[in-house]
Amino acid sequence: MLISYHPVTLAKNTLQETDALFAALAELSEPLFFCYPNADTGSRELIERTKTFLAAHGNGRFFVNLDALTYWSLLRQVQVFVGNSSSGIMETGSFALPTVHVGMRQRGREHGKNVLDAGDESGAILAAIRTAQRPEFRDSLRGMSNPYGDGTASETIPEVLTMVPLGQQLLVKRAMGAGRERVAAGK
Repeated sequence: MLISYHPVTLAKNTLQETDALFAALAELSEPLFFCYPNADTGSRELIERTKTFLAAHGNGRFFVNLDALTYWSLLRQVQVFVGNSSSGIMETGSFALPTVHVGMRQRGREHGKNVLDAGDESGAILAAIRTAQRPEFRDSLRGMSNPYGDGTASETIPEVLTMVPLGQQLLVKRAMGAGRERVAAGK
């Protein structure tokens, strides 16, 4: 299981959800791999809490920094992603990786069917993890598409740009007011 959890900067107490997260994770026996949090307020305390948790759990690892290829390889190998990182929303869909989104940090963002939203209570987090671990849920993700793309943007963008007709008029501005449009070339 890969955990990528960051302080919740929208909350007065940026670590208000961590008690519930660690309580849910304490119920698990499988290896837990944590990624370092971002540098937002509360990250140092979160790092210390994670180290303390892993020392007690005895079955996991804390990664300070992973290059992209190693990170993506890890996403391919783990069974579940847990956390509140945008990676859980945007990248895990490309791997059809069951993902448990914890709390409010990414709330409201579009996501694939691989993402299970859990509140900030340990019972809700643990229930979502158990659902994500079920073979039926994993099977339901086969062939899913990632709403954030298929990883071919670097090839697609130049193709699209070569098809855009570039005439003398490169910039068109819309004038505001009374519903009328005015086209001004070169301004």
